[in-house]
Order: sequence, then C-alpha cells, then structure tokens
Amino acid sequence: MATLPGNDSTGSVVLAAHYDSTFGTPGAADDKASVAAMLETARALVSAGPLRNDVIVIFTDGEEAGLLGASSFVAEHPLADRGGVILNWEATGNAGPSVMFETTSGNAELIKEFAASAP
Repeated sequence: MATLPGNDSTGSVVLAAHYDSTFGTPGAADDKASVAAMLETARALVSAGPLRNDVIVIFTDGEEAGLLGASSFVAEHPLADRGGVILNWEATGNAGPSVMFETTSGNAELIKEFAASAP
C-alpha cells in the first residue's frame, strides 16, 4: 500500500487490485494485469506533478478466498475512513475489452463522468 499525497485534498481516491488468483490458474488476467496497470498509473500520476486529492494505492490478497484483504483494510486501516471514491480494478475473464461492470448505489455522477471519458 502507498499514499500519493494531494496538495488540497477533499477526500481520497483509492485504487485497489488483488494479486492472488483462483487455485490452479495462472492469474495473469485475474488479477495481475490490474496490479501492473495500477503500478503504471501510480508512476504516471507521480510524473504528472502535484495531485489535488490523496491517492491511496492498495494491493490486496485473499480476494478469491472471500475478499479478506479488502475487508481487512476497510475494517481496520485508518485510511479507510477518509472518504472519497474507491476504484477496485478487477478482471472478468482472460480476453476482451476492459469494461466497468459493477458499481454501488449513489454513483450516477461518477458513472456519467466515466462514460464521457471512456465511451
């Protein structure tokens, strides 16, 4: 886990992915590809200059066994209480386009922004 500090934070942007995979599978798509993409995103954010909001990058394990790492972060880590948005990068298979396939209630404005930037 790492925090990229913002200079005028109004909340946190949490980027999450897991590095475990289902037993007996190579795990490249689920979910090592997201781990690699998040590392590159963190590198690009640091290179781009100052951030407004804090960005928390978290790599969890135990996802396939029941969301153990993510649940532990939410229940026990002080950064989980900061508020903001959580983007959990996940895979739904080993081929095909990247898609936003799940969200929670109350995200209409966020989904509108996502749709405008990733048609």
